[in-house]
Amino acid sequence: MKKFFTIAVVMLLTMTLFAQTEKKSFNVSGFEGIDAGGVFEIELVKSDKESLTIETEVDIMPHVKVKVTAGVLRLSIETKDLPSKFKRNMKAVKAYVSVKNLTNINLSGVTTLKVNSAFTVNDFVARVSGVSKVEGLNITAKSFKANLSGASSMDMKGVGETAAFELSGASKIKINQTFGGLKLEGSGAAKIDVTGISEYAELSFSGAVNAKFSGGWATKVILEMSGASKFDAPDYPVKEMDIKVSGVSNVNVNVTEAISVEVSGGSSIRYKGDPQIRKVDISSISTFKKIN
Repeated sequence: MKKFFTIAVVMLLTMTLFAQTEKKSFNVSGFEGIDAGGVFEIELVKSDKESLTIETEVDIMPHVKVKVTAGVLRLSIETKDLPSKFKRNMKAVKAYVSVKNLTNINLSGVTTLKVNSAFTVNDFVARVSGVSKVEGLNITAKSFKANLSGASSMDMKGVGETAAFELSGASKIKINQTFGGLKLEGSGAAKIDVTGISEYAELSFSGAVNAKFSGGWATKVILEMSGASKFDAPDYPVKEMDIKVSGVSNVNVNVTEAISVEVSGGSSIRYKGDPQIRKVDISSISTFKKIN
């Protein structure tokens, strides 16, 4: 009897826990952007009609705030009257979003956005901070801008006529994209992984940035580095490259037609290929070396 009673109690508790989760649909429309802050896990798909369904625990649902302003779906969690147990340890609020188009995202806190569709737009803007992350982003745009900070991350692919990325803190980005023009700035301990084609690229890294380029090529690249940054691109051929490096940075590149270098501090540049060396300015403890 005692054993039966124990099993019954466990089953009752389990059923109670499952019963605490609910789903609620919201009447939303007229948005092409997502702004979410707090603890959200968002799944987004392209559709001919906008929709939103929230899934979370019963006690949290009243504190989930949803509104559409200026063409942006805004999701937040009102923590003022939230039970203390959820403030200490709250599971992610799940949001299932359908949207006709996607032109901007702004994620903060501990938000995850999983994109399951490709979008074609004129301009796209992304801002990701905290420990938020973006997965599966596939964008074709005339203009693409993204700012990542904190310990955020983004995984994306697509095509852009022009693209500008700015990373700081311990943020990470993985890009598989074709660019007409690319501007990429990184600072802190940012980690950058790029695969793709670029006609023209301006790269600026400081701090302890770790950047890797592979699986593509570029026509012209201007690279400026300082601090203890690293740029690794031996399998990413560039026709023409201008490099300015200081601190104790390390550069490993593949240049096919022309190269100009300015190296100071204890930095090192190693290059593959047989380019014309147009300019060399090297301090006494720096190195500029051809590799096979």
